[in-house]
Amino acid sequence: MYKIKHLFLAAFAWAVGIFTGAIVFNTLVFYPNIFRQVPESLELTMAFLKVRGPHHFFPPFGAILIVCNMVLVAVWWRTKQVRNLLLLSMVIYIVFEFIFSVTFFWEKNTIMFIEGQSKHSINFLQSTADSFQKWHWVRVIASTAASILIFVSYTLAIESESGSNTDN
Repeated sequence: MYKIKHLFLAAFAWAVGIFTGAIVFNTLVFYPNIFRQVPESLELTMAFLKVRGPHHFFPPFGAILIVCNMVLVAVWWRTKQVRNLLLLSMVIYIVFEFIFSVTFFWEKNTIMFIEGQSKHSINFLQSTADSFQKWHWVRVIASTAASILIFVSYTLAIESESGSNTDN
């Protein structure tokens, strides 16, 4: 069991690194282009992302991460420090990558990338884009924080198992 649960936690930390890296990549590479000159840049983005886009990656991958996080909390339940960090990372993912995304960002994405100029004024689209970018940094910070917690939990898991310290 020792090796399996460590391997699962290591794989999870790796997947979380990919997820957070993708968020940072989108933020630093794609977003300056997507929001460069609203509404033209939004229309260009819609044309470019016709086959596949971030919405094909982030929701399913994020859901898988949350489920894996839940499983890892159960697997590491007896190791208090690891469990608590995994619980905190899970709460962060549920609140910021799921609830905040669904209730705030999905509506903004619909306005900018589905409805666009056919339903909204240029000023409203620019305001929506500005709001999206501003609040997106909260998601970046939250995802980074959750990633750090998971990597620290992995380090603590290795230390706790090597010292058989399961009651911390």
